Amino acid sequence: MALTVWGGMWLFGPLARPRHDPSVISREWLRGYPLRPWRPARALSWTELLGVGPLITLACLSSLVVLAAPGGTAAVAAAVAAMAAQLYLLIWAGKTVAALAAWLLQTRAGMTLAAVQTAIMLALSFAGWVPVAAWLLPHLGEGDLALVTSTAGRLPEPMIDMLAASPIGWGYGAALAARDGTGAGPVLLPLAALLASGALLQLCWIALTVRALRRPPRRASPRRLCRA
Repeated sequence: MALTVWGGMWLFGPLARPRHDPSVISREWLRGYPLRPWRPARALSWTELLGVGPLITLACLSSLVVLAAPGGTAAVAAAVAAMAAQLYLLIWAGKTVAALAAWLLQTRAGMTLAAVQTAIMLALSFAGWVPVAAWLLPHLGEGDLALVTSTAGRLPEPMIDMLAASPIGWGYGAALAARDGTGAGPVLLPLAALLASGALLQLCWIALTVRALRRPPRRASPRRLCRA
């Protein structure tokens, strides 16, 4: 659950704070270079791995190594590979969503979605705590401040299987399979899926960057003619 929530931050974080240019290096600086757009876009893609977010996510994903440690050295090596592959997918998922959000903000439909999203976030921030407080303090209206906490020690098995089957849980599934020694297939298949999905998302980000580099800068044109 913790990995799923943290991985979801990479997807919903860019939607919460969209920017016109989500790149680390502004594309405006590279637009006038005498190079084909694909070349600076590919070079620019690797700069997206820099930042505090990947380091914090790497520390979060180190729990996979702890999970696989009882399985021995081979399981730990598989968990390290799963940690790197999962980080690769999460980074490019977040960057691609950020690039798509920046592109949508230039359209009327994107501005409408941004307005609806902002309204929902404001409503949840002002009144979203009410259902949670009603669940934690069911007798608050009677003056009873006793908290109601869950006594479940872990999530239900169907929910765990559903979370592990999602792309954010593929690294967890590979580390778990390596620890239990279920064979090479359950370990290598999630790793290959993580790398393939991350590479596809990186290619999508490069294509969006190429599109931005090919777009000429807008020139300011006055609506009223100046008369001497």
